[in-house]
Amino acid sequence: MSSMEDAEAPAMEGSEASGRHRLGVILLLAMGHLAGDFYAMLLTPLIQDFREAFSLSVTAVAVLVNVGSLSNSTLQPIFGHFLERFDQKSVFAVGLLIATVVLSCIGLAPGPVWLGVLLALGGLGVALFHPSGAVLTSRFAGPRRGLAMSVYTNGGAIGIALAPLAVTLLMERATREMCWLFMPLGLATATAVFGFVPRTAASSEPTRLPRWRSLVHPGARSAWLVFLSVVLRSLAVVVIASLVVIHSAERGWSKAEGRLLLTAFLFSCAAGGVIGGYLSDYLDRRRLMLAACFLAFPPLAAAWHVSHQGALALLIAGGAVLSLSTPVNIVVAQELHPNHASAMSGVMMGLAWSVSVVLLVPFGALADLTSATTALSASALLPGLAGLCLLPLPDLPPTVRPKAAAESLASAGENG
Repeated sequence: MSSMEDAEAPAMEGSEASGRHRLGVILLLAMGHLAGDFYAMLLTPLIQDFREAFSLSVTAVAVLVNVGSLSNSTLQPIFGHFLERFDQKSVFAVGLLIATVVLSCIGLAPGPVWLGVLLALGGLGVALFHPSGAVLTSRFAGPRRGLAMSVYTNGGAIGIALAPLAVTLLMERATREMCWLFMPLGLATATAVFGFVPRTAASSEPTRLPRWRSLVHPGARSAWLVFLSVVLRSLAVVVIASLVVIHSAERGWSKAEGRLLLTAFLFSCAAGGVIGGYLSDYLDRRRLMLAACFLAFPPLAAAWHVSHQGALALLIAGGAVLSLSTPVNIVVAQELHPNHASAMSGVMMGLAWSVSVVLLVPFGALADLTSATTALSASALLPGLAGLCLLPLPDLPPTVRPKAAAESLASAGENG
């Protein structure tokens, strides 16, 4: 790692940093992503506790999940676009601080209204750091963009997976009101980002919104297909994460057993993303995305009709396969619209997730009318539908092979 003076030097581009320095920056950004998504995920393992404390239906729980996700996800492409000209390190660190302080206090909420307020305010911080972190990762990645993006995105995935485990350990010794004890993780990481991540060159171009014509131009079709696929895949993850603990209660399993299923599924998603990022540097990315979607269906369809041990194994397999294409989606979107890299990162990481969370409400209503098991079984169809969206895409060569592939994607995306 370079000195503090070097870290604060303006206009330092990732391509100028040494390999070791780049790796250190990417790992620190991944740690920040881990911390931020850890706080964003604290609600999910506490859903059953809040249901019992506030007498909430499954549909009401889905609405609360929407409040937080609409705040932190819908605003990501907006913040990503309008903050393009600011130092991305500062945007990332400030967003992480907001998420840390506010979301670690959700256990103190005296009722569902205050819980919704905290989720909405904390979501603003999450919306700030996500796109800026993706842009910084791309700038410091060097030639291995797929692997670097997988490290960054799966830092967040690991944070998401750690949340239910940490909550389980906390609830064994304390109550949900003590969630503020998790705050030091984010405070320390944000401080490290401020101190050690180099400043980046701000764009000298005035910030312009993409023209509507460019959004409906035939060259934008690939981006929309990738976006729709990400929405459907994200919806599958959201439904499982939101209903698996409730499903466990319906099956007569304990809350700890339900949180174990949730933790295992989310950790497998993180591992699958890392593997997928590595493979995407060497394999055709379209085929990798298709394989991730179609091969995830069998284990995710069967997981809700077997024993606890069987469900654990199937969720690990399904989560890993489904997440193989997670980092690929972001890199492809950035290549399609390189002049709006931060905004496109927000679209794929934030807006797609936000749309998927809105679509969670019908699954919550289905769970109220029938059972969580039925809703989860229906969600198993979503990865296959996501794969169908990707069939019209052209081949997407691996990133370590011809650079002309990225240039042709950029030309198609920016045309019009």
